[in-house]
Amino acid sequence: MAILPSYISRDDAIRIKEHKYSGVDHSFLSKYVLGRYWNWLVEQVPLWVAPNLLTLSGFSLIVINFILMIIYVPDFDQPAPRWLYISTGLSLFAYQSLDAIDGKQARRTGSASPLGELFDHGCDALNTGIGGTLGLQAMGLGTSWWSIAVLSSLLSNFYCSTWETYHTGTLYLSPFSGPVEGLLSSIIAILVAGIFGQHIYTAPLCSIIPNAPCGVSANHIAGGMAIATSLYNIFAALYNVQRIIAPISKRSSPSAHPPPHSSAAHSTMTPSPVLTLLPLPCFLLLTALWTLATPSILSARLFVPFLAATSFTFGYHVGLMVLAHCCRAPFPLWNVLYTATWVGAGAAWGIACGAIPIPPGWSEEDIHAALVYAYLAASLLVYAHFAWDVIERLCEVFDIWCLRIKPKVGISQKVAQQAASPRKTGDRQGTPVKANGAPSSVLGTAYVGYPPSGWSSSPRKTANGVKRE
Repeated sequence: MAILPSYISRDDAIRIKEHKYSGVDHSFLSKYVLGRYWNWLVEQVPLWVAPNLLTLSGFSLIVINFILMIIYVPDFDQPAPRWLYISTGLSLFAYQSLDAIDGKQARRTGSASPLGELFDHGCDALNTGIGGTLGLQAMGLGTSWWSIAVLSSLLSNFYCSTWETYHTGTLYLSPFSGPVEGLLSSIIAILVAGIFGQHIYTAPLCSIIPNAPCGVSANHIAGGMAIATSLYNIFAALYNVQRIIAPISKRSSPSAHPPPHSSAAHSTMTPSPVLTLLPLPCFLLLTALWTLATPSILSARLFVPFLAATSFTFGYHVGLMVLAHCCRAPFPLWNVLYTATWVGAGAAWGIACGAIPIPPGWSEEDIHAALVYAYLAASLLVYAHFAWDVIERLCEVFDIWCLRIKPKVGISQKVAQQAASPRKTGDRQGTPVKANGAPSSVLGTAYVGYPPSGWSSSPRKTANGVKRE
Protein backbone atom coordinates (compact mmCIF):
# COMPACT_ATOMS: atom_id res chain seq x y z
CA MET A 1 0.00 0.00 0.00
CA ALA A 2 1.39 3.37 -1.02
CA ILE A 3 2.28 5.79 1.75
CA LEU A 4 1.32 8.83 -0.34
CA PRO A 5 -1.81 9.07 -2.52
CA SER A 6 -1.38 8.65 -6.26
CA TYR A 7 -1.61 11.63 -8.59
CA ILE A 8 -3.86 9.57 -10.89
CA SER A 9 -7.14 8.35 -9.43
CA ARG A 10 -9.31 5.58 -10.86
CA ASP A 11 -11.51 8.12 -12.63
CA ASP A 12 -8.43 9.86 -14.02
CA ALA A 13 -7.16 6.53 -15.34
CA ILE A 14 -10.43 6.03 -17.21
CA ARG A 15 -10.49 9.53 -18.69
CA ILE A 16 -6.85 9.54 -19.77
CA LYS A 17 -7.57 6.55 -22.02
CA GLU A 18 -9.92 8.84 -23.96
CA HIS A 19 -7.34 11.60 -24.32
CA LYS A 20 -7.36 13.22 -27.76
CA TYR A 21 -4.62 15.47 -29.06
CA SER A 22 -5.18 18.64 -31.09
CA GLY A 23 -2.58 21.07 -32.39
CA VAL A 24 -1.99 23.88 -34.87
CA ASP A 25 1.47 24.73 -36.20
CA HIS A 26 2.64 27.91 -37.95
CA SER A 27 6.41 27.37 -37.95
CA PHE A 28 8.07 27.81 -41.33
CA LEU A 29 11.43 26.69 -39.96
CA SER A 30 10.06 23.39 -38.70
CA LYS A 31 8.05 22.66 -41.85
CA TYR A 32 10.58 23.51 -44.51
CA VAL A 33 14.02 23.20 -42.89
CA LEU A 34 14.39 21.18 -39.71
CA GLY A 35 11.50 18.85 -40.45
CA ARG A 36 13.37 17.23 -43.32
CA TYR A 37 16.41 16.66 -41.11
CA TRP A 38 14.28 15.11 -38.38
CA ASN A 39 12.49 12.85 -40.87
CA TRP A 40 15.89 11.55 -41.96
CA LEU A 41 17.20 11.26 -38.41
CA VAL A 42 14.37 9.09 -37.11
CA GLU A 43 15.02 6.57 -39.88
CA GLN A 44 18.50 6.04 -38.44
CA VAL A 45 17.12 4.98 -35.04
CA PRO A 46 16.68 1.21 -34.51
CA LEU A 47 13.09 0.09 -34.01
CA TRP A 48 13.91 -1.43 -30.63
CA VAL A 49 14.73 2.02 -29.13
CA ALA A 50 11.87 3.35 -26.99
CA PRO A 51 10.68 6.94 -27.68
CA ASN A 52 10.99 7.99 -24.05
CA LEU A 53 14.57 6.75 -24.05
CA LEU A 54 15.33 9.24 -26.83
CA THR A 55 13.82 12.07 -24.80
CA LEU A 56 15.65 11.06 -21.64
CA SER A 57 18.96 10.70 -23.50
CA GLY A 58 18.71 14.23 -24.87
CA PHE A 59 17.77 15.71 -21.51
CA SER A 60 20.59 13.79 -19.81
CA LEU A 61 23.07 15.65 -22.01
CA ILE A 62 21.72 18.96 -20.69
CA VAL A 63 22.02 17.77 -17.09
CA ILE A 64 25.61 16.61 -17.66
CA ASN A 65 26.62 19.99 -19.09
CA PHE A 66 24.84 21.76 -16.23
CA ILE A 67 26.87 19.73 -13.73
CA LEU A 68 30.09 20.45 -15.63
CA MET A 69 29.28 24.15 -15.59
CA ILE A 70 28.82 24.02 -11.81
CA ILE A 71 32.18 22.25 -11.46
CA TYR A 72 34.10 24.76 -13.57
CA VAL A 73 32.10 27.90 -12.67
CA PRO A 74 30.36 27.17 -9.34
CA ASP A 75 28.78 30.61 -9.03
CA PHE A 76 28.06 31.20 -12.74
CA ASP A 77 29.69 34.63 -12.44
CA GLN A 78 32.85 33.97 -14.47
CA PRO A 79 33.52 32.81 -18.05
CA ALA A 80 33.60 29.04 -18.52
CA PRO A 81 36.11 27.18 -20.72
CA ARG A 82 35.28 27.63 -24.38
CA TRP A 83 35.09 23.88 -24.96
CA LEU A 84 32.31 23.70 -22.37
CA TYR A 85 30.24 26.27 -24.27
CA ILE A 86 30.71 24.27 -27.47
CA SER A 87 29.74 21.09 -25.62
CA THR A 88 26.64 22.81 -24.21
CA GLY A 89 25.57 24.14 -27.60
CA LEU A 90 25.99 20.78 -29.31
CA SER A 91 24.17 19.04 -26.45
CA LEU A 92 21.24 21.44 -26.78
CA PHE A 93 21.10 20.69 -30.49
CA ALA A 94 21.16 16.95 -29.76
CA TYR A 95 18.40 17.45 -27.18
CA GLN A 96 16.28 19.37 -29.67
CA SER A 97 16.80 16.69 -32.33
CA LEU A 98 16.06 13.71 -30.10
CA ASP A 99 13.12 15.50 -28.54
CA ALA A 100 11.70 16.18 -31.99
CA ILE A 101 11.81 12.58 -33.19
CA ASP A 102 10.49 10.78 -30.13
CA GLY A 103 6.92 10.98 -31.45
CA LYS A 104 7.97 9.77 -34.87
CA GLN A 105 9.70 6.83 -33.21
CA ALA A 106 6.54 6.13 -31.22
CA ARG A 107 4.54 5.80 -34.42
CA ARG A 108 7.20 3.69 -36.12
CA THR A 109 7.11 1.24 -33.23
CA GLY A 110 3.40 1.50 -32.45
CA SER A 111 4.17 2.54 -28.88
CA ALA A 112 2.51 5.97 -28.69
CA SER A 113 0.65 6.79 -25.46
CA PRO A 114 -0.17 9.80 -23.25
CA LEU A 115 2.84 8.82 -21.15
CA GLY A 116 5.03 10.09 -23.98
CA GLU A 117 3.23 13.43 -23.87
CA LEU A 118 3.76 13.79 -20.14
CA PHE A 119 7.33 12.49 -20.22
CA ASP A 120 8.33 14.78 -23.07
CA HIS A 121 6.62 17.85 -21.67
CA GLY A 122 8.12 17.24 -18.24
CA CYS A 123 11.63 17.25 -19.69
CA ASP A 124 10.81 20.39 -21.67
CA ALA A 125 9.62 22.21 -18.56
CA LEU A 126 12.80 21.37 -16.66
CA ASN A 127 14.97 22.28 -19.64
CA THR A 128 13.33 25.70 -19.81
CA GLY A 129 14.91 26.52 -16.46
CA ILE A 130 18.14 24.53 -16.67
CA GLY A 131 18.88 25.14 -20.34
CA GLY A 132 17.84 28.77 -20.02
CA THR A 133 20.29 29.23 -17.15
CA LEU A 134 23.11 27.77 -19.27
CA GLY A 135 22.31 30.23 -22.04
CA LEU A 136 22.32 33.17 -19.63
CA GLN A 137 25.69 32.09 -18.27
CA ALA A 138 27.17 31.84 -21.76
CA MET A 139 26.05 35.39 -22.56
CA GLY A 140 27.61 36.73 -19.38
CA LEU A 141 24.40 37.90 -17.72
CA GLY A 142 25.47 35.89 -14.67
CA THR A 143 24.01 36.59 -11.26
CA SER A 144 21.95 39.66 -12.07
CA TRP A 145 18.37 40.84 -12.22
CA TRP A 146 18.72 40.60 -15.99
CA SER A 147 19.02 36.82 -15.60
CA ILE A 148 15.99 36.74 -13.29
CA ALA A 149 13.94 38.80 -15.76
CA VAL A 150 14.88 36.75 -18.83
CA LEU A 151 14.32 33.43 -17.08
CA SER A 152 10.97 34.63 -15.73
CA SER A 153 9.87 35.52 -19.26
CA LEU A 154 10.86 32.07 -20.53
CA LEU A 155 8.96 30.33 -17.73
CA SER A 156 5.94 32.57 -18.31
CA ASN A 157 5.94 31.72 -22.00
CA PHE A 158 5.97 27.99 -21.26
CA TYR A 159 3.27 28.31 -18.59
CA CYS A 160 0.92 30.30 -20.83
CA SER A 161 1.33 27.85 -23.69
CA THR A 162 0.34 24.96 -21.41
CA TRP A 163 -2.47 27.06 -19.91
CA GLU A 164 -3.75 27.85 -23.41
CA THR A 165 -3.79 24.18 -24.36
CA TYR A 166 -5.75 23.28 -21.23
CA HIS A 167 -8.54 25.80 -21.88
CA THR A 168 -8.82 25.54 -25.66
CA GLY A 169 -8.00 21.88 -26.12
CA THR A 170 -5.62 22.82 -28.92
CA LEU A 171 -1.93 23.64 -28.92
CA TYR A 172 -1.38 26.82 -30.95
CA LEU A 173 2.23 27.25 -32.02
CA SER A 174 3.42 30.67 -33.15
CA PRO A 175 5.89 31.35 -36.00
CA PHE A 176 8.60 31.95 -33.38
CA SER A 177 8.41 29.44 -30.56
CA GLY A 178 10.65 28.33 -27.74
CA PRO A 179 11.46 24.71 -28.67
CA VAL A 180 12.27 25.51 -32.31
CA GLU A 181 13.36 29.06 -33.09
CA GLY A 182 13.99 29.99 -29.47
CA LEU A 183 16.11 26.95 -28.70
CA LEU A 184 17.98 27.26 -31.99
CA SER A 185 18.77 30.90 -31.18
CA SER A 186 20.10 29.81 -27.79
CA ILE A 187 22.24 27.12 -29.43
CA ILE A 188 23.79 29.64 -31.81
CA ALA A 189 24.40 32.14 -28.99
CA ILE A 190 26.16 29.53 -26.84
CA LEU A 191 28.29 28.31 -29.75
CA VAL A 192 29.31 31.91 -30.49
CA ALA A 193 30.54 32.17 -26.89
CA GLY A 194 32.49 28.97 -27.41
CA ILE A 195 34.14 30.22 -30.60
CA PHE A 196 34.87 33.85 -29.71
CA GLY A 197 34.67 33.80 -25.91
CA GLN A 198 32.12 35.18 -23.48
CA HIS A 199 33.59 38.69 -23.74
CA ILE A 200 31.88 39.17 -27.10
CA TYR A 201 28.62 39.52 -25.16
CA THR A 202 29.89 41.54 -22.19
CA ALA A 203 32.09 44.05 -24.04
CA PRO A 204 30.60 47.46 -24.95
CA LEU A 205 28.87 47.29 -28.30
CA CYS A 206 31.02 50.10 -29.70
CA SER A 207 34.13 47.93 -29.29
CA ILE A 208 32.64 45.34 -31.63
CA ILE A 209 30.54 47.43 -34.04
CA PRO A 210 31.82 50.85 -35.17
CA ASN A 211 29.59 53.84 -34.31
CA ALA A 212 27.46 51.67 -32.00
CA PRO A 213 26.51 53.01 -28.54
CA CYS A 214 29.08 52.25 -25.84
CA GLY A 215 26.61 52.05 -22.97
CA VAL A 216 25.03 48.87 -24.29
CA SER A 217 26.41 45.34 -24.57
CA ALA A 218 25.30 42.46 -26.78
CA ASN A 219 23.97 40.40 -23.87
CA HIS A 220 21.52 43.15 -22.91
CA ILE A 221 20.22 43.25 -26.48
CA ALA A 222 19.91 39.46 -26.58
CA GLY A 223 18.15 39.44 -23.22
CA GLY A 224 15.74 42.13 -24.37
CA MET A 225 14.94 40.17 -27.53
CA ALA A 226 14.26 37.04 -25.47
CA ILE A 227 11.85 38.95 -23.26
CA ALA A 228 10.14 40.56 -26.26
CA THR A 229 9.56 37.27 -28.09
CA SER A 230 8.30 35.65 -24.89
CA LEU A 231 5.84 38.50 -24.38
CA TYR A 232 4.63 38.09 -27.97
CA ASN A 233 3.87 34.41 -27.40
CA ILE A 234 2.26 35.14 -24.03
CA PHE A 235 -0.13 37.72 -25.50
CA ALA A 236 -0.85 35.38 -28.42
CA ALA A 237 -1.88 32.69 -25.93
CA LEU A 238 -4.08 35.15 -24.02
CA TYR A 239 -5.70 36.26 -27.27
CA ASN A 240 -6.42 32.71 -28.40
CA VAL A 241 -8.11 31.79 -25.14
CA GLN A 242 -10.12 35.02 -25.06
CA ARG A 243 -11.15 34.64 -28.71
CA ILE A 244 -12.33 31.06 -28.28
CA ILE A 245 -13.76 31.10 -24.75
CA ALA A 246 -15.41 34.55 -24.66
CA PRO A 247 -17.99 34.01 -27.45
CA ILE A 248 -18.97 30.65 -25.98
CA SER A 249 -19.39 32.04 -22.46
CA LYS A 250 -21.88 34.64 -23.76
CA ARG A 251 -24.24 32.08 -25.22
CA SER A 252 -27.37 31.33 -23.24
CA SER A 253 -28.04 28.00 -24.90
CA PRO A 254 -27.26 24.67 -23.21
CA SER A 255 -24.23 24.39 -25.49
CA ALA A 256 -22.47 27.24 -23.68
CA HIS A 257 -19.29 25.50 -22.63
CA PRO A 258 -15.61 25.39 -23.61
CA PRO A 259 -14.53 23.53 -26.75
CA PRO A 260 -15.57 19.87 -26.42
CA HIS A 261 -12.02 18.55 -26.77
CA SER A 262 -10.65 20.88 -24.09
CA SER A 263 -10.00 19.82 -20.51
CA ALA A 264 -12.17 22.60 -19.11
CA ALA A 265 -15.18 21.23 -21.00
CA HIS A 266 -15.07 18.00 -19.01
CA SER A 267 -14.49 19.46 -15.55
CA THR A 268 -17.28 20.97 -13.48
CA MET A 269 -14.76 22.46 -11.03
CA THR A 270 -12.58 24.41 -13.48
CA PRO A 271 -12.52 28.15 -12.65
CA SER A 272 -12.36 30.94 -15.19
CA PRO A 273 -9.26 31.16 -17.41
CA VAL A 274 -8.24 34.44 -15.76
CA LEU A 275 -8.19 32.84 -12.32
CA THR A 276 -6.03 29.97 -13.56
CA LEU A 277 -3.39 32.48 -14.65
CA LEU A 278 -2.85 33.68 -11.08
CA PRO A 279 -0.47 30.89 -9.94
CA LEU A 280 2.19 32.16 -12.34
CA PRO A 281 2.46 35.79 -11.14
CA CYS A 282 2.12 34.63 -7.53
CA PHE A 283 5.05 32.24 -7.97
CA LEU A 284 7.21 34.81 -9.75
CA LEU A 285 6.40 37.43 -7.12
CA LEU A 286 7.37 35.08 -4.30
CA THR A 287 10.70 34.23 -5.94
CA ALA A 288 11.41 37.93 -6.52
CA LEU A 289 10.62 38.76 -2.88
CA TRP A 290 12.85 35.91 -1.72
CA THR A 291 15.67 37.21 -3.92
CA LEU A 292 15.27 40.73 -2.53
CA ALA A 293 15.50 39.45 1.04
CA THR A 294 18.54 37.26 0.34
CA PRO A 295 21.51 39.24 -1.03
CA SER A 296 23.63 36.08 -1.34
CA ILE A 297 21.37 34.84 -4.17
CA LEU A 298 22.56 37.58 -6.50
CA SER A 299 26.02 37.68 -4.97
CA ALA A 300 26.65 34.30 -6.57
CA ARG A 301 26.79 31.84 -3.67
CA LEU A 302 23.14 30.77 -3.75
CA PHE A 303 22.27 31.71 -7.33
CA VAL A 304 22.54 28.25 -8.90
CA PRO A 305 20.78 26.23 -6.14
CA PHE A 306 17.98 28.79 -5.99
CA LEU A 307 17.39 28.72 -9.76
CA ALA A 308 17.53 24.92 -9.71
CA ALA A 309 14.90 24.82 -6.97
CA THR A 310 12.62 27.23 -8.82
CA SER A 311 13.05 25.14 -12.00
CA PHE A 312 11.89 21.99 -10.20
CA THR A 313 8.98 23.89 -8.64
CA PHE A 314 7.95 25.27 -12.02
CA GLY A 315 8.34 21.88 -13.68
CA TYR A 316 6.19 20.30 -10.98
CA HIS A 317 3.32 22.73 -11.52
CA VAL A 318 3.50 22.43 -15.30
CA GLY A 319 3.46 18.65 -14.91
CA LEU A 320 0.28 18.94 -12.84
CA MET A 321 -1.24 21.14 -15.57
CA VAL A 322 -0.42 18.67 -18.34
CA LEU A 323 -1.71 15.76 -16.27
CA ALA A 324 -4.96 17.64 -15.60
CA HIS A 325 -5.27 18.31 -19.32
CA CYS A 326 -4.79 14.65 -20.25
CA CYS A 327 -7.16 13.45 -17.51
CA ARG A 328 -9.69 16.25 -18.10
CA ALA A 329 -9.38 17.13 -14.43
CA PRO A 330 -9.76 20.47 -12.59
CA PHE A 331 -6.98 22.99 -13.13
CA PRO A 332 -4.31 22.88 -10.38
CA LEU A 333 -4.34 26.34 -8.80
CA TRP A 334 -1.86 25.60 -6.03
CA ASN A 335 0.55 22.90 -4.94
CA VAL A 336 2.77 21.96 -2.03
CA LEU A 337 5.91 23.48 -3.58
CA TYR A 338 4.18 26.84 -3.99
CA THR A 339 3.49 26.65 -0.27
CA ALA A 340 7.19 25.90 0.32
CA THR A 341 8.09 28.94 -1.80
CA TRP A 342 5.74 31.11 0.25
CA VAL A 343 7.20 29.81 3.52
CA GLY A 344 10.76 30.31 2.30
CA ALA A 345 10.14 33.86 1.10
CA GLY A 346 8.40 34.73 4.36
CA ALA A 347 11.20 33.26 6.45
CA ALA A 348 13.82 35.10 4.39
CA TRP A 349 12.10 38.42 5.03
CA GLY A 350 11.64 37.54 8.69
CA ILE A 351 15.39 36.98 9.01
CA ALA A 352 16.23 40.13 7.06
CA CYS A 353 13.93 42.25 9.23
CA GLY A 354 15.09 40.68 12.49
CA ALA A 355 11.69 39.17 13.26
CA ILE A 356 13.19 35.67 13.28
CA PRO A 357 16.10 35.28 15.74
CA ILE A 358 19.36 33.79 14.49
CA PRO A 359 20.50 30.72 16.49
CA PRO A 360 23.82 30.96 18.33
CA GLY A 361 26.77 29.98 16.19
CA TRP A 362 24.91 30.76 12.98
CA SER A 363 25.24 33.81 10.78
CA GLU A 364 22.44 35.42 8.79
CA GLU A 365 24.01 34.15 5.58
CA ASP A 366 24.10 30.60 6.99
CA ILE A 367 20.37 30.74 7.70
CA HIS A 368 19.62 32.02 4.19
CA ALA A 369 21.75 29.25 2.71
CA ALA A 370 19.96 26.62 4.81
CA LEU A 371 16.59 27.91 3.57
CA VAL A 372 17.63 27.78 -0.08
CA TYR A 373 19.13 24.30 0.16
CA ALA A 374 16.12 23.02 2.09
CA TYR A 375 13.92 24.44 -0.67
CA LEU A 376 16.07 22.71 -3.29
CA ALA A 377 15.86 19.36 -1.47
CA ALA A 378 12.08 19.66 -1.04
CA SER A 379 11.50 20.58 -4.69
CA LEU A 380 13.69 17.73 -5.90
CA LEU A 381 12.00 15.14 -3.67
CA VAL A 382 8.46 16.27 -4.52
CA TYR A 383 9.17 16.33 -8.24
CA ALA A 384 10.88 12.92 -8.11
CA HIS A 385 7.86 11.42 -6.34
CA PHE A 386 5.51 13.02 -8.87
CA ALA A 387 7.47 11.68 -11.83
CA TRP A 388 7.81 8.20 -10.33
CA ASP A 389 4.14 7.94 -9.43
CA VAL A 390 2.83 9.18 -12.78
CA ILE A 391 5.16 6.96 -14.79
CA GLU A 392 4.42 3.88 -12.69
CA ARG A 393 0.66 4.50 -12.78
CA LEU A 394 0.46 5.13 -16.52
CA CYS A 395 2.61 2.10 -17.28
CA GLU A 396 0.07 0.09 -15.31
CA VAL A 397 -2.96 1.73 -16.97
CA PHE A 398 -1.69 1.28 -20.54
CA ASP A 399 0.23 -1.96 -19.88
CA ILE A 400 3.47 -0.51 -21.24
CA TRP A 401 7.06 0.06 -20.16
CA CYS A 402 8.56 3.51 -19.86
CA LEU A 403 12.06 3.16 -21.31
CA ARG A 404 11.59 -0.11 -23.21
CA ILE A 405 9.11 -1.20 -25.85
CA LYS A 406 6.90 -3.95 -24.51
CA PRO A 407 6.25 -6.73 -27.04
CA LYS A 408 2.64 -6.90 -28.13
CA VAL A 409 1.02 -10.28 -27.77
CA GLY A 410 -0.66 -11.59 -30.90
CA ILE A 411 0.37 -8.76 -33.23
CA SER A 412 0.26 -9.85 -36.85
CA GLN A 413 3.19 -9.70 -39.22
CA LYS A 414 1.31 -7.25 -41.44
CA VAL A 415 0.74 -4.82 -38.60
CA ALA A 416 4.38 -5.11 -37.59
CA GLN A 417 5.46 -4.32 -41.15
CA GLN A 418 3.15 -1.31 -41.29
CA ALA A 419 4.52 -0.01 -38.01
CA ALA A 420 8.07 -0.31 -39.31
CA SER A 421 7.41 1.23 -42.74
CA PRO A 422 7.83 5.03 -43.09
CA ARG A 423 4.74 7.09 -43.79
CA LYS A 424 4.36 9.32 -46.78
CA THR A 425 4.80 13.04 -46.28
CA GLY A 426 1.53 14.65 -45.33
CA ASP A 427 -0.14 11.36 -44.32
CA ARG A 428 -1.95 12.18 -41.11
CA GLN A 429 -4.15 10.25 -38.74
CA GLY A 430 -6.97 11.66 -36.76
CA THR A 431 -9.97 13.76 -37.69
CA PRO A 432 -9.34 17.27 -39.03
CA VAL A 433 -11.30 19.82 -37.03
CA LYS A 434 -11.45 23.59 -36.82
CA ALA A 435 -11.26 25.29 -33.45
CA ASN A 436 -14.73 26.76 -32.83
CA GLY A 437 -15.42 26.74 -36.52
CA ALA A 438 -12.82 29.40 -37.16
CA PRO A 439 -11.50 29.59 -40.74
CA SER A 440 -8.53 27.32 -41.33
CA SER A 441 -6.76 30.14 -43.15
CA VAL A 442 -6.49 31.92 -39.82
CA LEU A 443 -6.00 29.10 -37.35
CA GLY A 444 -4.75 26.28 -39.53
CA THR A 445 -6.23 22.80 -39.28
CA ALA A 446 -6.22 21.07 -35.93
CA TYR A 447 -5.85 17.31 -36.15
CA VAL A 448 -7.56 15.57 -33.26
CA GLY A 449 -6.38 12.11 -32.34
CA TYR A 450 -3.35 11.12 -30.32
CA PRO A 451 -0.81 11.27 -31.86
CA PRO A 452 -1.55 12.42 -35.44
CA SER A 453 0.87 11.14 -38.05
CA GLY A 454 3.75 13.53 -38.40
CA TRP A 455 3.29 14.66 -34.82
CA SER A 456 5.15 13.62 -31.71
CA SER A 457 3.72 11.98 -28.64
CA SER A 458 4.41 15.33 -26.99
CA PRO A 459 2.04 18.32 -26.82
CA ARG A 460 4.91 20.37 -28.18
CA LYS A 461 5.29 18.68 -31.58
CA THR A 462 4.33 20.17 -34.92
CA ALA A 463 3.19 18.57 -38.15
CA ASN A 464 6.76 17.64 -38.96
CA GLY A 465 7.63 16.41 -35.52
CA VAL A 466 8.94 19.83 -34.52
CA LYS A 467 8.46 21.22 -31.10
CA ARG A 468 7.30 24.73 -30.42
CA GLU A 469 5.98 26.81 -27.57
